[in-house]
Amino acid sequence: MTFISDTNKFIFIEAQKTATKSFRCMFFRDYKIRNFLYQGKISGDNTRHRTSKHIRNKFPDRWKEYTTFIVVRNPWHRYASFLRYKILKDRYRDAALDKMLNAHSQTEFIFDKDKVIVDKILKFENLQQEWDEFSPTIGLYPRKLPYKNNLGIYDYRDFFNDNLIDIIYRKEKKIIDMMGYTYD
Repeated sequence: MTFISDTNKFIFIEAQKTATKSFRCMFFRDYKIRNFLYQGKISGDNTRHRTSKHIRNKFPDRWKEYTTFIVVRNPWHRYASFLRYKILKDRYRDAALDKMLNAHSQTEFIFDKDKVIVDKILKFENLQQEWDEFSPTIGLYPRKLPYKNNLGIYDYRDFFNDNLIDIIYRKEKKIIDMMGYTYD
């Protein structure tokens, strides 16, 4: 889901499994923001998770004027979380991580070719602290992020073999290098 607030002049891009439900809950419950220009699917699109480039092309004037931001997550944690979510929701009975690899790379949500096109990238691993520092820049006061989609305790490494570790490294190399992520 992408949130565009004309009141606060921001665009929040949602990449899957990066605290998107927590933000959605916080925007509605804690900030009482109800006047989003866009929430959910854009007419003609088949998903609510659209890349920054896609949103920029749909709303070019707002993209130029508004603060754009996104949350990124350690790619290995993200893919394991994606798979665990699907398994727990009984959507994939025979789930395998390699089947999840067709999900958008976080790179696709942030870059247009080799250029970062979002204004601010928040790191999932430090999210509360980064939100507390960033939120005033878009006219919101810091609030505690709700913890949604709790998948229980698990070790993300249980989902990987050496081949999958390398596949994700190649797929998410830009994010891994830019944000300093490692497998361990």
